[in-house]
Amino acid sequence: VSPTIGENSNELRLASPVAEPLTISLNAQYLVDGLGAVEGDAKVGFIDAKSPITVESIKKDEYLYLLMPLRSE
Repeated sequence: VSPTIGENSNELRLASPVAEPLTISLNAQYLVDGLGAVEGDAKVGFIDAKSPITVESIKKDEYLYLLMPLRSE
């Protein structure tokens, strides 16, 4: 098994507007894992490109997944 490094870009609808465009680098598989554990809709939250990203279930208050962004230059 050999890991593959690639690039992906995706745009999401935001519930709240942001002042400036923001780029966050992360391991996409970790995000897929967090979203895959949620039944139904999920809420993804972040403050800035260096802060933890949260994934929460909208239906159940008991699920919280934290994802750390990768350093990028």
